[in-house]
Amino acid sequence: MDSRVHLVGRTLIWASDEVLPDGQRRGQILEHDLATGTTRRLYTAAARNAVQNVRASANWLVWYEFGARSSAVDTRLYAMPRAGGAPLLIDDARTHGQFVLPADMTLAGDDVYWTVPEVLDGVWRGRLLRQRLPSGPQEVIATAPPGAVIAWPSASRSAVVYELFSKDAPFTSVAGDNTPGYDLAVLVPPVSQPSLGDGFLAFKLGERFKVGRVGIAVGARAHELGPGEHPEAQGRIVTWAANTSTDSEIRVAFADRPSCVLTVTRNRDLRGTHEFLPSLGEGRLLWVVRDTRRPVGDQDRIRVAPVAPGLCVG
Repeated sequence: MDSRVHLVGRTLIWASDEVLPDGQRRGQILEHDLATGTTRRLYTAAARNAVQNVRASANWLVWYEFGARSSAVDTRLYAMPRAGGAPLLIDDARTHGQFVLPADMTLAGDDVYWTVPEVLDGVWRGRLLRQRLPSGPQEVIATAPPGAVIAWPSASRSAVVYELFSKDAPFTSVAGDNTPGYDLAVLVPPVSQPSLGDGFLAFKLGERFKVGRVGIAVGARAHELGPGEHPEAQGRIVTWAANTSTDSEIRVAFADRPSCVLTVTRNRDLRGTHEFLPSLGEGRLLWVVRDTRRPVGDQDRIRVAPVAPGLCVG
């Protein structure tokens, strides 16, 4: 499984690899109806192509696809109506300069946002673009200062935040729109991996590629929640992976009560299993359990659990 699982309405949506008879892999996007228990394939990539970073909204699917699995130099951004239809090519990395980082994107309703973290004439130059699907104009909505690129965008309603990744230390900071729910000024770099919730901002305290701690900004205050990375916010809830050398944990916290941090799942047997990629949707927590002792192509299982502030007691 190559991306977080998304829950839209009663439908789970995710990307994975199909193992072909000759041992080659190709990416696919699947959906599972929780009400009927049925699973169907929404999209199949060309043989050997990978599908990653799938995002879903009520009307759209977007994803990255590439054939060069080791370098991803041919990464293309696609969109497709969930109701069916042909994929739309949104962007192709081969039309830009060399990328400093893998491209990032996010989807908010009918708006897709994506980064172009390229090198032009030896200088890092980053842009964040937006397009209203299916056929709106492509707009540059943010430009990084010379020597930096934009990564890890997160959008909610009309607000968007993103990571600025610089050649110089501190390498990562968070920029974008302030809202009445939080103030970016409380974030002291290095800060990375922003995720917008409803009136608050989740983030990682630390550089993107180093061990850090997860926090949230609510109003004019920042609250540290504990070790981990890859925070995912939705509504007034945030979830993240809090992994150590001896444990893998999925944790949840609530913007209205930052002192309440719940450990939803704990796995102390890391010899063959790992729990990761937590996400939120429709008041539920979703995550992936990978058992590497199972055959390739049959190692991942999706777990779903209800989650609500009422779980905090005392």
